Amino acid sequence: MRNITIDPWKLLIGACLIIKPLMFYRLMDIQVNVLFLWIATAFMLSLMFGSFKNMWISFGLYVLLTILMFCDVTHNAYFSGYISLKLIGSAKFLGDAGDAVIAVIRPEFWLLFLDLPLVALSIVKIRREEWLSSVRKEWFSAVLLLAAVFFLVFGSVSTSSTLRSVGNLEFFSVRVKDLLETTTSFGSQQAELDEESVYLVEEDQEDSLFGIAEGRNLIVIQMEALQNFVINREYEGQEITPNLNRLIRHEGTIYFDRYYMQIAAGNTSDAEFATNNSIYGSEKSYTYELYKENTFRGLPVLLKE
Repeated sequence: MRNITIDPWKLLIGACLIIKPLMFYRLMDIQVNVLFLWIATAFMLSLMFGSFKNMWISFGLYVLLTILMFCDVTHNAYFSGYISLKLIGSAKFLGDAGDAVIAVIRPEFWLLFLDLPLVALSIVKIRREEWLSSVRKEWFSAVLLLAAVFFLVFGSVSTSSTLRSVGNLEFFSVRVKDLLETTTSFGSQQAELDEESVYLVEEDQEDSLFGIAEGRNLIVIQMEALQNFVINREYEGQEITPNLNRLIRHEGTIYFDRYYMQIAAGNTSDAEFATNNSIYGSEKSYTYELYKENTFRGLPVLLKE
C-alpha cells in the first residue's frame, strides 16, 4: 500500500493562498457573492504559484499582488472602490492629500503582509526537486489561469447578474478589465441618439430671478464634506452651522436647498466643475484632467457676458 505524505510547508503556502483573499474581501467590505469571489481568487493565486518552476518568481509576484491589495483597501477606505490605472495621472496630487491617505490606513490593513514571511520560509524549506515535481505542467497552470481571468473579465459584461457581479469585483478580473478599459474601448457602450435631439437646445427662460445679481460681485464659497441636512439643525441645544444659518435667513439671500451631490472620481474638483459648468463629473478620472484640452463656457465667462 502506497503511503501518501503531505509536505507541511506546501500545506502552509496553500493555507496562506486561501486565507488572504478572504481577508482582502473582508477589508474591502464587499458583501455580495463573497463565496464565489473568495474561491475564484484563491484558485487563481494557486494557479499563479504553479505557473513557474522558479519558486521565487511566484513569490515576487505574490508580494507585488499583496502591495496592490493594500493599495486597493486603502483607496477603498476613502473612495469606495478599487484603485484604477486611470488615476495614474492624478498621482501628482497625492502629496497634497498625504495626511488624508495616512489617516484612512487602519491597523488591520497591515495584516495582508503577515503571511509573506511564512510563504518565504516555506519556499526555503521546500526542496527544489519536490517543487518541480509538483509543477511539472506549469504551462497548463498558466493557460488555465489566463482562461479563468478572461472568463471573469468577459463575464463582467454578460447578462448573468451573478457572473457580472463576480467579474466586476474579483481581484484579478478587475485588474485585467481596468487595463482593457484604459487602453481599448472594452465595456463602453455607444448610445444611439437622434442627431436632431443632440443639438436641440432650449432657449434661455427668463424668470423672476433673471438678472437679479446684475452689477454685483459673486463670491463662491466651497466647503469640503458639508451636506444640506446640517443646515438649521441643532445638537444638544447648539446650532451646528450658526453662520450659514444667519446668512441663509438674510433678506438678500437666495438659498438653493436642492443642490444634491454631483461628484464622481474627482470629488472636490468635480464639485467645483459642476458649479462652474453645470456638467456632471466623470466616473473614469478627474474631469479637469480628462478634458484639460477642452474649452468650457463656465460661470465666470457667462457672468462677464
